[in-house]
Amino acid sequence: MKTTALRSLGMLLAMLAVMLPARAQDDPFAAAARFDGQKRACLLAVRDQVNAAGTDRAKLAEVEAKLIAALSTAEATPEGLQEICRFLWIAGGEACVLPVAKLLADPKTADMARYTLQANPSAIAGKALRDAAASASGAAKVGLVNSIGQRADAAATALLTPLADDANADLRSAALWALGRIGTTEAAKVLTSARTQDLANAQARALCAERLAAAGKTADAEKLYLALTAAGTPSAAKAAALRGLALVKSTKALDLAIAGLKDENLHVRQVAAKLASLLADKTTAQRYREAYPSLSADAQFAVLGAFADRGDPAAGPLALDALKTTDPAMRAVAMVVASAAGTPELVEPLVAIALADAGQARAVRDTLARFKGTAADPAMLALLTKGTPEQSAFIVAPICDRGIRSALPALLEILRGKDVKLAKAVVAGLPRVCQPGDLAALLQTLLAAPDKGVRDSLTTQILTVARRAEPAAATKAVTDLLAKAPTEQRVTLVGMLPGLGTDAALAALVAATKDADAEVRAAAVDALAGEWDDARALAPLLELVKTSTDADLVATALDGAVSKVAADDRLSGDDRVKLLAQILPLAKEAGTKRAIITQLRGCRVAAAVEMAAGLLDDAKVFTEAAGCVIYLAAEQKVGNRQLAAVKGPSTTAALRKVIDLAKDEGLKAQAGKLL
Repeated sequence: MKTTALRSLGMLLAMLAVMLPARAQDDPFAAAARFDGQKRACLLAVRDQVNAAGTDRAKLAEVEAKLIAALSTAEATPEGLQEICRFLWIAGGEACVLPVAKLLADPKTADMARYTLQANPSAIAGKALRDAAASASGAAKVGLVNSIGQRADAAATALLTPLADDANADLRSAALWALGRIGTTEAAKVLTSARTQDLANAQARALCAERLAAAGKTADAEKLYLALTAAGTPSAAKAAALRGLALVKSTKALDLAIAGLKDENLHVRQVAAKLASLLADKTTAQRYREAYPSLSADAQFAVLGAFADRGDPAAGPLALDALKTTDPAMRAVAMVVASAAGTPELVEPLVAIALADAGQARAVRDTLARFKGTAADPAMLALLTKGTPEQSAFIVAPICDRGIRSALPALLEILRGKDVKLAKAVVAGLPRVCQPGDLAALLQTLLAAPDKGVRDSLTTQILTVARRAEPAAATKAVTDLLAKAPTEQRVTLVGMLPGLGTDAALAALVAATKDADAEVRAAAVDALAGEWDDARALAPLLELVKTSTDADLVATALDGAVSKVAADDRLSGDDRVKLLAQILPLAKEAGTKRAIITQLRGCRVAAAVEMAAGLLDDAKVFTEAAGCVIYLAAEQKVGNRQLAAVKGPSTTAALRKVIDLAKDEGLKAQAGKLL
């Protein structure tokens, strides 16, 4: 009996083994229809097939057929049918309409079914929704009417007409919105003749007018919009109507917009104000300006914002009116309007505001700099040349910010004058006005400027302009003038040569170190030693040390030579030591030798240890030289870097020399530990 039971169990397992693969290979579409909210593998498989079909209508038809078949799957669940509808939303065509329409009768699947039909482009989908809506009730009917509205189905107008006055508020609102979406002349008549003219109806009429306008039926749209501007119309609809009238270019739009500026509702006032940026009527600016003084603050603010968007020169007087306010926000918007208008009469009042209130100065400068067009440029130039000193000083920055080329002669004349404060204001903005072709005029002005501080600042700015020019041409302009300028001006020009950086500039600088005039020579050596920023200056500096009899110049040249070696990060340790070896024999002062030793500490090569060891014989720098030897002979950690010790015979000899010559026991001990 036990054997029989085991045989029966084996047969059962075999049957299950046969059945399970079949279930595992179940059609994913049928499995999706049975979806229970848990395992989503079947949904993913269907999704992949829908995505693979893409926009290929033939492939989509194949997928649609499988989805339609899945709707009749045994044991289908409401969740599964909803998922099938979601896929038909994407892949469905005319074939799926009737099978999906059957699901409208079940509350569990009705919503997803109507969404699917709502998205279906076929005409029979629209009919299915209309047929279902005609017999539905309650929330289902509201949903179907909403779907009809989404489709803007003009064929549903007759169905929706009685619903426009339905006692059920939700259904009535849905029907009104649907009629607005339909947006035909017939729909407009239904909305206009409805018994209840409330907010929902007004919004539907505004929507209907918008759709009519989009369809090119501007006369019908205008009629609806005009009706919505009547007294008693809800404010949201009235505001939409005002905007709509402007968009359809109604001849009554401007009058109604001006009237709307004083509407009791804030939203209507704001929309009426913003219409200033839409209305193209030539009298718009004048009409708004006339209304402006009697408007509420919020309406004034909105009007200013509209004119800022409009960018109309005619708004200049409006900006002038608004600038008189003490309200910071209002004044800020007025400045935007002023910059968009860009009219000459705004220049002086704006400058007056800046001079009266330092806190407004930056805002005014930015406003003037952003002035639209060039109409106001002559007014700015007039203030520069004929205004008070305070006006002239202020207007310089906006003129330079705008890069007004015609202002250059006046700006250069100021630099030649005695008003140092004004000249410094000009210097600060000069590069924004100048072009490389102005270099010769700038250099002539540099020589004529009476104040040294102005000349020094101007030198820097001229170099900014010169760097935009072709380097050889810029250098020639400076060197040509250098050859014939008086001493004081030559000193200034010499100071410019390092900023040019060309070989010709270096040659001119080297020549200037031999000039007959001591002041020019000193300036050239200072520039070569201190301001020239690469090692090309090293050879001429060393030559100067060898040939000059001026101790001060020699000291400056030596210090400069050391600094040139220090500044060149491209040099290897051995190359750096070789250059320092050229300088060391010329160094007489302890200070120069100490500077050389400092550079040796950064060269972890045997040659650096040997040079430091040679300096141990000089008692004035023994301590520094010994410290350098010990530093190089030991491992060092600098930041995150571990520097290896310099080892070898030269290091051993240098350490023994430190021990032999040092009088400080601490130095002896440090050197001894490294042997």
